[in-house]
Amino acid sequence: MPHTLRLRAILTGIVTVAGLLVPQAAAQAAPDPGKIDATVLAGLAQDDKATFWVRLKGTPT
Repeated sequence: MPHTLRLRAILTGIVTVAGLLVPQAAAQAAPDPGKIDATVLAGLAQDDKATFWVRLKGTPT
């Protein structure tokens, strides 16, 4: 089976190119505008930058 490595390389290339050609979907992570804290919105209005903390469910505060 001398062609095994060549076929494996060709198959890997085809899979890689196919994966790169598939359009990437946009992340649907934007929160509802009513749920954004007023201090974060004020920071964004001031200089388009804001620092905020994210709490994960199930973690102690």
